[in-house]
Amino acid sequence: MDINALKPPANLHRALHMVNEKGFSISESAKSCHISQQRLYKAVRAYNTTQSKQLTQLQLKRIKLFQQLCELDSHIAILESKVVK
Repeated sequence: MDINALKPPANLHRALHMVNEKGFSISESAKSCHISQQRLYKAVRAYNTTQSKQLTQLQLKRIKLFQQLCELDSHIAILESKVVK
């Protein structure tokens, strides 16, 4: 993977700096940097969250997604058995 693909775009980076270093609000920074407030909000949360906490959140998300996948597999099996009959 290209290292530049991991870097945030310049306007997002500038908006993060405005929020975290200069104390601007998310809405002000998003408007002046021409990005959505939701995107900036998510970036600020990710920036301020420790890596261990991010890892824990991702592991929980993976567990939930795996449970949903298992439920879908069982539902598909039930539907296939009804179609075969």
